[in-house]
Amino acid sequence: MLEWKPNLKWSDFPVKVDPAAKTTTKNLDYDALTSCTFLYKINNAYNYPPALIIAYMNKPESYRKDHILNNYEQLLEHEQGHFNMAKQHEEMAKDSIAKLWGKKVEEIDSTIKYFIGKLDREGSVYDSLTNHGLNTLQQREWTKKLKIL
Repeated sequence: MLEWKPNLKWSDFPVKVDPAAKTTTKNLDYDALTSCTFLYKINNAYNYPPALIIAYMNKPESYRKDHILNNYEQLLEHEQGHFNMAKQHEEMAKDSIAKLWGKKVEEIDSTIKYFIGKLDREGSVYDSLTNHGLNTLQQREWTKKLKIL
């Protein structure tokens, strides 16, 4: 697990290896993949805040191919976009659950799960419109949209 940070590096990504061949798996769909979601814990004791939420990169599900090195800045910018999107959705989820103080655990849980689903859907749109970072014009627009100060 890697908690959100504003500047991913290629060293943050595990290299996927075929355990039998001890080489990078050649049939991976992408040169790199960032799997992001939330880690959350509902506060059952005091219900304020109603839950703690952290955007993170799931390192076991994320990867880069071994030939991806520091000269792939555009691809790293795209992967950072996925991570920034997770952070933005974390903040939206926090804002929504703050209004649920005193509500049932099920309502808080379903609200957080709504934002996890929203993150997954928006991530698919992001990949589609940017062609996984290859469409430089779209990538530039999304990078601006996903900028976190």
